[in-house]
Amino acid sequence: MTKIFLANPTRQHQRFYYRLDFAADGMPLNPRLQGNKHTPLRPGEQQPIHGDLAPPQVSEIIEQLKTYGAKTPEEAKRSRAVVTLIYQEGRQMTANQINDIFRMNKGLKAHEGQVRRRNAAIVSSDAIVHQVEEMNAAMNTDIAVPDKVDVEFEQVEGPSDNDDGPRLEEGIRVRREAPPKGGPKRGGKAPARRAA
Repeated sequence: MTKIFLANPTRQHQRFYYRLDFAADGMPLNPRLQGNKHTPLRPGEQQPIHGDLAPPQVSEIIEQLKTYGAKTPEEAKRSRAVVTLIYQEGRQMTANQINDIFRMNKGLKAHEGQVRRRNAAIVSSDAIVHQVEEMNAAMNTDIAVPDKVDVEFEQVEGPSDNDDGPRLEEGIRVRREAPPKGGPKRGGKAPARRAA
């Protein structure tokens, strides 16, 4: 008999659902009579799954864990993706093992957020230019289309109103640092059109 320990190296509450199709003596159980079981995990928490398990039950639960992307601490360290669950057979994981994966996940999420904000800024910049062009066409005007628009997305942790952790706040700032070529200068008027 052995145990499987499951840990949550994320900042979210998780619940791992599983089923046991084998009894402790290794005999198959009727799956229709067995309900799903679950192990709740708070951020950073480690729990044993179901107590002592027979070898067929261990391999069965490990297969279910792998379906949901769970990895051993050694596999998680080699992973280049966020790992939401880690497990170990036979003994508990150390606090350092869980914290290492937690920090790795945090770094990967921060990088992912930077990439998303950069891509959103690129799309927003193009959308602003396109909207100005559409306004010109719809209203038959000649508003100068900006050559370059500086768009920033910012995401910061704000104050928390509950115990779930800090709230994320985000915003967008659009700046046009220099007037477009041939367009109006700040505080100035658009050049007069010549009659053809």
